[in-house]
Amino acid sequence: MATSLTRSARLATAAMRPRSVARRLRLVTMRPRTAALSTATSADGTPIAYASTAGDPSKPPLVLIPGWGGVGADFAPVRDLLAAGRTVVTFDPRGMGASGAPAGGAYGVEDLKEDALAVAGSIGLRRRVDVLGHWLGGLVAQELALSAPSEVRW
Repeated sequence: MATSLTRSARLATAAMRPRSVARRLRLVTMRPRTAALSTATSADGTPIAYASTAGDPSKPPLVLIPGWGGVGADFAPVRDLLAAGRTVVTFDPRGMGASGAPAGGAYGVEDLKEDALAVAGSIGLRRRVDVLGHWLGGLVAQELALSAPSEVRW
């Protein structure tokens, strides 16, 4: 029994080595796309890849914000269910998927919020939107609601 625990511990440790982490990140950024991507430019010049679906212009648009390491395509299984006939926008956060990496390398929630605003502006969402975020995307959605209340529908 002690041997199998030791072997399990070794395997768990090996899985967390930087090389393994880099391999997992490559898998994340190489996911297949379900929609053609367009590009918006964030406030600091970072290109942000996004996809949008057409919807009823009388309904508020929905911006879906993926979590850390995620991409807009992660919402594909539920996008149509969430759409309910309205415009839905998904995007790849900076440094992930088809989006560009930030110039300085480091970025935070504020930068991701600016990315979401750049995408919304790029497709002409000139009215309040609904936002839904997963994991880190939830923090970005909260930051949007707090710092840009005129942009987010409560």
